[in-house]
Amino acid sequence: MFTEDDVKFYLAELASALHYLHQHGIVYRDLKPENILLNDDGHIRLTDFGLSKESVFDESENKTFSFCGTVEYMAPEVVNRHGHGTAADWWSFGVLMYEMLTGTLPFQSEHRKDTMHLILKHLRWLDYFRQRCFIYVSSSSSSSSSNNSSSSSSSSSSSSSSSSSRENGFLLRVSHKSTS
Repeated sequence: MFTEDDVKFYLAELASALHYLHQHGIVYRDLKPENILLNDDGHIRLTDFGLSKESVFDESENKTFSFCGTVEYMAPEVVNRHGHGTAADWWSFGVLMYEMLTGTLPFQSEHRKDTMHLILKHLRWLDYFRQRCFIYVSSSSSSSSSNNSSSSSSSSSSSSSSSSSRENGFLLRVSHKSTS
């Protein structure tokens, strides 16, 4: 399990990586711990783009219907095959966040089919949760320019290599939310 500060740092870097991919029309589709490596400086690197999908620029029109990924990290729209886009990556991000903070997966069973049933069973509550997380992440990235100076002065990091990851305001917002 990770410390809360480690979780904040790695999630900020993952959010930045996903945002970059999505801006370039790529849905990653297989976010899980096995596909996240650390470089020598302690920064994350996404690997295994084998399931990634290119050219998804408009969520309402360009959805993919492939059933792929690791079941425990799959979004409900992937499980029920209603078509998915970048929101499925943010779902996986939330599952990963949960796992990093608790050391367990939110949906897990001995059989893949049972795990998929668990994901769909809790869909109503999770849709609400995902919507709130998406709004939170979206507002964090859109207000990055206004938060640059405040997050830089609020950051207690002594590492200059991680300061750019912390300047986007995401960690400052997570810190605020986790202490309330």
